[in-house]
Amino acid sequence: MPSIPLDRLPLTDGVVIVRALGPRDAEAVATASQDLEILRWTLTEEGLTTSRVQAWIDEVARDMDGGGTARLAIVDAATDAVVGQVGLAPEWNESTGQLFYWLAAHARGRGLTARAVRLVAAWALSELGLARVEICVDARNGPSLGVARSAGFVEEGVLRSAQRFKGERIDTVVFSRLPHDL
Repeated sequence: MPSIPLDRLPLTDGVVIVRALGPRDAEAVATASQDLEILRWTLTEEGLTTSRVQAWIDEVARDMDGGGTARLAIVDAATDAVVGQVGLAPEWNESTGQLFYWLAAHARGRGLTARAVRLVAAWALSELGLARVEICVDARNGPSLGVARSAGFVEEGVLRSAQRFKGERIDTVVFSRLPHDL
């Protein structure tokens, strides 16, 4: 399993920056993780402290070195503030990866997440050599569906009762991007 190469980071389009999470990001992530919408739609633990997030960021760095999931900071280029996270879980044997994301409440509605998702998808398809990048969204999560569409992903369909999430079966909308979609 290859490591996640960070030498091409940060990624930017001038409005948003995507970079590796670092120690300076722990407080912003801990604060954002208190948002009820983030807690509703993600597996983020409730009540995260800055010290727990710092330990998690250290775990993330080790996981990326081992070729595991990349979890990256979404930074507002105008303020240099961390406003969210975008992640890529590669499946190296299949040359695929699944993207996931969240954005702090104060930064929503400006298209930052879609911009970050576009950047990471292009990086995954070109730099990591993946053949397919997917986004799987709970069918009830309208804002996340909007991000996938705005980021230029192709909606492939709904998988009924496809995943177990927080103790229930959910319908999942599957989106994808392929190298020729860029």
